[in-house]
Amino acid sequence: MQNYQDLVRNEGVFALFNGVGTAHNLAIRERQNRDCVPNLFVATGSQLWGNPEEYPWTIGSIPTYPTEMAVLVEYLKETSPDATIAVLYQNDDFGKGYLTALEELVEGTEMRIVSRQSYDPENTDVSGQVTSLKDSNADVFVIGATALACPNALGAKQRLRWEPGVTYISATCTSGTVMALTPAGAADGVWSAGYLMDPRDPQWEDNEQMKEFKELGAKYGLSSEDLENGLVGYGWTMAQLLEITLRKAPELTRADVMNTAWSLSGERPGLLMPEVEVNTDGSDDPYPIEAMRLIRFDGNLWQLQEKVYDFEGKTKEFSRLES
Repeated sequence: MQNYQDLVRNEGVFALFNGVGTAHNLAIRERQNRDCVPNLFVATGSQLWGNPEEYPWTIGSIPTYPTEMAVLVEYLKETSPDATIAVLYQNDDFGKGYLTALEELVEGTEMRIVSRQSYDPENTDVSGQVTSLKDSNADVFVIGATALACPNALGAKQRLRWEPGVTYISATCTSGTVMALTPAGAADGVWSAGYLMDPRDPQWEDNEQMKEFKELGAKYGLSSEDLENGLVGYGWTMAQLLEITLRKAPELTRADVMNTAWSLSGERPGLLMPEVEVNTDGSDDPYPIEAMRLIRFDGNLWQLQEKVYDFEGKTKEFSRLES
């Protein structure tokens, strides 16, 4: 809140952009909306940003955590329709977004959540929780965690020699930065979901948007390491989305820019996969990106699976807005 007040009151900023962290953005949301300051393309996948009726000055960016769970459940319907599921989740709005969506999505199916374990984000040693989850003998292990808890959970699973049929980790954990912290071999065969082209994946070498990223990125000072970093690719993508929004606004006023962000159609900024678009339509369709593909880690790269799971205009159907 202090940072927000310094930016808005002392520096007079026009808008906020791509702030990281669900808790951080929730902390300022009430004041920021009362002040009518745009908070554009928040850098978290919480479903809480899809609420323009109550919070019209805050909009999300990445696919929501419930959208990720919808992708996983659709895959399980095709491959393991009677799966038993164990869930590790961070005990806050981030982790509960995974759990509550999963609970809602498996309702009415033959799938069951047989074990749930939470952890405090201040303590990322989750060995005890993973041990309890293993005892459930679940077919599917869902890791609704972020940062160090992801590699720690995978390391604990490896030490316990637990081999469920599917291990799924949050898309927030798929960057090379996080994966490099995982013990050797612990992430092999792990599943997640993606919506961006991986700069390290050679299949995108001839893609025009990827070439633009690498050519202009190098021109303006990105290192070779930066140009292979998925987090940098994400930043590039969101920056282009901001540029599009500013250019399309009738006038550069806060209201026009915010209204434009809530009415985007068919935009493909940055490194979005070819089948993925940014679409918003106010309260009818408040989530910008709703299509993803499953990815599976081969020990070096994330291998892109063929099928596209598209929930355009449907995310709010399985996303609770309780906070």
